[in-house]
Amino acid sequence: EGERRIQTYHEDTSRWRGILETWSTKGVSAEEMHEKLSAWQARFDIHEGPLWSVVKLTDYEDGTERLCFAFHHLIIDVVSWRIIASDMQVLLSGGELLDKTSSYRQWTNAIQTYAAKHPKEKAYWEAITEQITPLAMTEISKNDLITFDTDFTGQLVQEANKGYNTEINDLLLSALNLALNQTFEGKTHHITMEGHGREQIDETLDVTNTVGWFTTMYPVQLTAEDTIEETIIETKEMLRSIPNKGLGFGATTSLSKSTGTIAFNYLGQMDNKSETDGLWQIVNEDVGAMIPTQNDHGVAINITGVVQAGELTISVVSRIDETQSQTLITALKTAIETVVAKAVEMAAQGGVKTPSDYGVKELSVADLSRLQAKFKQEEESEERDNILEI
Repeated sequence: EGERRIQTYHEDTSRWRGILETWSTKGVSAEEMHEKLSAWQARFDIHEGPLWSVVKLTDYEDGTERLCFAFHHLIIDVVSWRIIASDMQVLLSGGELLDKTSSYRQWTNAIQTYAAKHPKEKAYWEAITEQITPLAMTEISKNDLITFDTDFTGQLVQEANKGYNTEINDLLLSALNLALNQTFEGKTHHITMEGHGREQIDETLDVTNTVGWFTTMYPVQLTAEDTIEETIIETKEMLRSIPNKGLGFGATTSLSKSTGTIAFNYLGQMDNKSETDGLWQIVNEDVGAMIPTQNDHGVAINITGVVQAGELTISVVSRIDETQSQTLITALKTAIETVVAKAVEMAAQGGVKTPSDYGVKELSVADLSRLQAKFKQEEESEERDNILEI
């Protein structure tokens, strides 16, 4: 069955404490600092520790200093970063931290019983994984960035979701749906989606303020429709139908076809909104290489999105044919612009609801469309009758 690893809490906590160092930036070039920070993070050891470190960077020309935190992904996720930043803000402001929430250990124990409590999910996930067709990969990886300005990002964040009552993830995945349809054969494609994983699995647990690695990864089937509107709606409805937002996939089954897959992760909005009167702020600066080059998960296309400094950035790391890679980059940028434009247009018209907004099971998009058309005709008929009566 292969080697089995078990993650445990060690009794001797001194072995796992982070390392605090102080470095001067005087006379150090940006390239040298990048290499130094990369080597600093490369010292992490999942067997013997440490798994986190802090470096105080001094001697900046403007008189400021930096605290650079690095944590191994085994012990922290993106939401945890926000929790830590919030706690720092509270402490620097002289406030008191919120009460402790459930521990990572309690959440892990609850996950152990998840499969037994949700027996039907295994069949659901196996049906999806059986359909996954891996992409052909090359040895050379290509890195591309798609960046959208603050005006466009503002539309995505503030207006677009009012069009179809969506979340940003719905719109980005709708765009990816269209881009994959243009790049590869067939209308249906599978991706591995990453989520925050902090779903409600036990009413006795609360992990809203718990630091740990709760991330979930699960397969998702995307099917492009004939129109942009249909693709947005169907993508949204498909995402809403996923059991417990993918939490049960890792607890009930495993992704046997991981090589050659497409990975997608939207990290959310990482903008600093500090209210500490200028005491400190999060800065978007180089912290060195965060992932070693030998860390190969066999992913053909790795897509990561984040809103930072008011701009949406999509990172695409691919190991597919060069022509296909460039086609995908161009198609994804165009698709995001098209989807957002369509959603903003619909928002200006008052927006539209889709089946999942009503909470009625088995209500399909086609059924809802027929009902909406029927009621619209009845309303128009009543308006004509009122005009005649006047």
